[in-house]
This record gives sequence, C-alpha cells and structure tokens, in this order.
Amino acid sequence: MECHEKARQVIKKIKPNIKVGITFSLYDHQTLTGGEESVKKEQVDDFLDYIAYLQEDDFLDVQNYSRKIHGPDGVIKPDGNTRLTKMGYEYYPETLGNVLRFVSKHWDKPILVTENGVSTDYDEQRVEFIERALKGVHECMEEGIQV
Repeated sequence: MECHEKARQVIKKIKPNIKVGITFSLYDHQTLTGGEESVKKEQVDDFLDYIAYLQEDDFLDVQNYSRKIHGPDGVIKPDGNTRLTKMGYEYYPETLGNVLRFVSKHWDKPILVTENGVSTDYDEQRVEFIERALKGVHECMEEGIQV
C-alpha cells in the first residue's frame, strides 16, 4: 500500500488530472450467529486496514466472485448440496451487489467493477449469473452508490 501511495504521488506529479485507483479482490463476507469475530478479521485483512492509504485515490476497483459464510468456528465450507462453479466457488451472483454495498460504507468515491463472472461450461448458467449480478449492480446504483 505504501508503494501504491508513492506511485500515485508520482503519477499525479507528472499528470495531475489523471485518475488513479487500486483494485481489491473481495469476498462477500456473511455472518451467522457467533461468526462476528471471524468476519471482522477477514474484512480487515481484505480491505479495511488499507482504506486509510486510499484517501487520495480517485476510484476503487472491485473484483468479486463469491461469498464466505462465517460461523463460530470460522468460515463454513459449502456442503454437498451447495451449487458450485467449476472453480469450486459457491454459485451466488448476489455477492457482487453485497460487496459494492459493503465498500460504499467505507468509500464515497466511484467504484468500478473490474472482474466478476462465473466459471461454467453451460451458457445458461452464465447468462443467469450475469443477469442476477447486474440486477445487484443496478440496485446499488439506484441506492446512490457510485458504480
């Protein structure tokens, strides 16, 4: 993060009007009763520890593919009934909107989605995933989030 901060300073010195930001790959962390400490630790590790370094950035990029559910003993692994992608992630398109909402609580500048999607051999699943993920993005925009 210190390198990013220094790079931003150099970029802005050379071209003051250029927009500078950074990309974070974030999970949608969801909490069951007793999982509050587990989710807090991962959210801090994933994102919150670094937000102070970004105050001079112009935008934040988000990559997102899935969620993690936290219980009293940490992250709960998907069971045999959970729909998974070829990469082994839970098939849960709503995760993108949830991550955008989480980020917007800590960031009040534009958020760009740089990566999202699904690994599958079936176009029907891909179309469904994209439609559901974009519904979440649209809802975030209607809520006033700068996406």
